[in-house]
Amino acid sequence: RDRQIDPDERLCASPSRGMEAMLTLLQIGEPVDNPKVLVALEQVARAAGVAELGCSKEVGMLLYKLVTSPKGKALAEGHQQMLARRIGSGDVSRNMQFEAALTYLASTSAPAESELCAAAGVGVTISEGEVASAVSALVDSERADILEARYLTNAGLMLRKVLTGANAERLKWADPAMLKAALDGAIASLLGPKTAEDLDVKAARSALAAKKAAKGEAANGASSALKPKPASGSGDVAPLAEEASGAERKFRMPSENVGEPPYALNKPELLEAHLKATGGKVITRFPPEPNGYLHIGHAKAMNMNFGFARRAGGKTILRYDDTNPEAEEDEYFEMIDKEVKWLGHTYAEKTYSSTHFETLHKLAVKLIKSGDAYVCQQTPEQVKASRQLISEAHHAHGPVPDGAKSPWRDRPVAENLREFEHMRQGRVAEGEAFLRFKGDLSSSNPNQWDLSAYRVKFTHHPASGSGWCIYPTYDFTHCVIDSIENVTHSLCTLEFESRQAADGSYYWLLEKLGMYKPQTWEYARLNIAYTVLSKRRLNTLVMKKHVEGWDDPRLLTLAGLRRRGYSSETINKFCEQIGVTRADSVLTNYEVLEGVARNELDLCARRLMAVLSPLRVTITNLGAPVPVLARNHPKDDSMGTRELTLTETFYIDRSDFRLEDDPNYYGLAPGKEVGLKHAGFYIRCDEVVKGTDGYPTELRVSIDLNSSARAKREQPKGVLQWVPENNKTTLAEVRLYNHLFTVPNVGAEAEWLSCISPDSLERVHGALGEKAVLECKPGDRVQFERVGFFVCDKDSGEAGPVFNRIVGLKESKEKVVAAPAKKR
Repeated sequence: RDRQIDPDERLCASPSRGMEAMLTLLQIGEPVDNPKVLVALEQVARAAGVAELGCSKEVGMLLYKLVTSPKGKALAEGHQQMLARRIGSGDVSRNMQFEAALTYLASTSAPAESELCAAAGVGVTISEGEVASAVSALVDSERADILEARYLTNAGLMLRKVLTGANAERLKWADPAMLKAALDGAIASLLGPKTAEDLDVKAARSALAAKKAAKGEAANGASSALKPKPASGSGDVAPLAEEASGAERKFRMPSENVGEPPYALNKPELLEAHLKATGGKVITRFPPEPNGYLHIGHAKAMNMNFGFARRAGGKTILRYDDTNPEAEEDEYFEMIDKEVKWLGHTYAEKTYSSTHFETLHKLAVKLIKSGDAYVCQQTPEQVKASRQLISEAHHAHGPVPDGAKSPWRDRPVAENLREFEHMRQGRVAEGEAFLRFKGDLSSSNPNQWDLSAYRVKFTHHPASGSGWCIYPTYDFTHCVIDSIENVTHSLCTLEFESRQAADGSYYWLLEKLGMYKPQTWEYARLNIAYTVLSKRRLNTLVMKKHVEGWDDPRLLTLAGLRRRGYSSETINKFCEQIGVTRADSVLTNYEVLEGVARNELDLCARRLMAVLSPLRVTITNLGAPVPVLARNHPKDDSMGTRELTLTETFYIDRSDFRLEDDPNYYGLAPGKEVGLKHAGFYIRCDEVVKGTDGYPTELRVSIDLNSSARAKREQPKGVLQWVPENNKTTLAEVRLYNHLFTVPNVGAEAEWLSCISPDSLERVHGALGEKAVLECKPGDRVQFERVGFFVCDKDSGEAGPVFNRIVGLKESKEKVVAAPAKKR
């Protein structure tokens, strides 16, 4: 009973209690239910000296990142504790210092405190005067451009120039807030207070664009942020921002990618050959797998890869990563090309991993001959068990047991060559053998634990046909083709971070093969609430018919978004707005995407009137029909007008009438007045005609034909849209799309399919619109006034137009369509 319990044992025995106490002490707001993470967290907290008394939230989050980020987890325990001590003392307090410290620790097996401090900028103090001096010098040199752009000056680009100019090695440790404040102050001092013209941002942007165009800069591409060049065949091309991403300040330029080990740097002769081949230009790549349709996460990746290369004056390669023929189809190849162009991106060339199959095979043979690969005949279950033993050995800080190694690991080279050739000849069954890297089992990085390089698949390949029955894995193909194509910056999402760490498989393989090494950088994948962006889960939804195909408007595939009515401009703007982060747990609100779409549509969508649940209205005192001239857009006269006629009978939406009024209700009620949109007249409900079920079937109203005289002194609270009897058409269907799932974080749900919302799609029949809706073609977007923004769907036909709701209006958030007119 009195036995002393080890901290590791205490936390593992009671993870919930340990979690609550530790997370409270460290002020970590994220839930953690992994006992091993809690053990590691307590160890670094003790090293930091904060395990008993607690710490600030900033210190706690850095310690949490130290034991949960791939680079942090890959560090040896002593390395982790060295950094933890510096975090606890306050020496390492910002993310930039933290990342620099991780990079240093990953590069050495024998770290020194002094070297760690130097690498992380510990003790470097940047005064306000030093910052002000650097900013002042830059503002002076950019004076003419700032005076021209005024408060539209690209502050992000200016900051980047400060951080890459003179004294860059010191200024990179400056407080970002101090830099930003100094720059804002210097610009304000130069320009003076904002004028009325500065405050009208839209007009100011147009004026600046006109100035630049007049100078001929647009033709030279200097102002492509304001006037983008369309890609050939891109169709609906969106503006592409030219502001430098903050992440790009972390990148080395191609000529700087040189040095001694760690693996991530090139030998001078390799870099020289690379620069000779590329002319020193930046080359990025967008490498989708052709195993499904692209989604909005791919749009973010394109925005990053194409955008960085374009801003740096380089190029981007579209590469099909076609190494898994079982899942690949011609349809997917074609759609990828279409979507890239639709988003407005222009690739320098289109390549295929399969083009390099022969080269990849020769390199695999080379790897075997150098003793760095072997043919293994373990089953998947045996591989999993051996990797578990290796993991346990590392956790216990002991040697890797012999039983954890593959029994074929020390096979003679000649035997490996023979077995690999048998695989190549089709003499080995699928799953019977595979080629593995012979990595470093003593490494704390699991990507050194003999990953798979080649496997047998008797599957016809869309590009190479039946020429191969062995196919390289992602881990073999990705880095090698990056090198072959002279990619300078390999930008991936964070799940690849440990692969691309200095001691990961990416650089290990290129080092073993003596090949050029690109720079790698990872960012967080896009996660959006109430939806899924995993290709595997999207494929399940499509193939199991939970949705109506890859272009179902409830999906955030690019095809689904386009059918929903989202433009490429909206998608690119959204990607720019959310930016690039390394915080992998961020869940973006769906409303952010809707807000970007709503802002764009408000400017460009033609206005029409429709009622989803029609209620007949009869004017008892109208007399002759009254002509009405309606504007197609309230702020854009260039969109013109249309003629309507107010007749004795028209229709309003059933949701705009109540039998009992309410002070907060703006619709029609017995004895109450409302206005009619565009007509300028007020009507009062005098009588309600009900059906046998008690529901109103008709309203009888009187109209005030002198409403204009009253308008100056009194106006009714509500103004309703209406559809005239003599100018109405029935809409074949109106589709109201809602969230596909009932929970925001779908990825956290094991039984995620059970979270599909039964109300994700409402089909409304019997809706009426003015006849101008018949002018809409599939893809045309309109605003049904007071209802929402809609797009004409490809299913429109002889039965009438079909409209999909793109997004609702802010003011109609609480509006509900009456149930009797809806069919689900």
